[in-house]
Amino acid sequence: MLAANFLLLDRSFYKITFALQVGFYTLAAMARFTILKHFRIASLPAGLLFLNTMVVRGLLSYLFDKKEGVWENSQASSVIESGK
Repeated sequence: MLAANFLLLDRSFYKITFALQVGFYTLAAMARFTILKHFRIASLPAGLLFLNTMVVRGLLSYLFDKKEGVWENSQASSVIESGK
């Protein structure tokens, strides 16, 4: 969305949303790399940015990694299935 707002800076609404996004990302970076990480209000943007980063990372891993997931039963479930 930041890139889209950057491309639409000729409209006043998008100037405001771009400024808010830049402020949000700046606060997230400051919370991650400075003393602001101890303040709860500053850690919220950092946490949201981290969660979104992990979602994108997981999606890219799902789309491009060729690993096949195989579910393995644990010993406890195999004992339950055998009735022992």
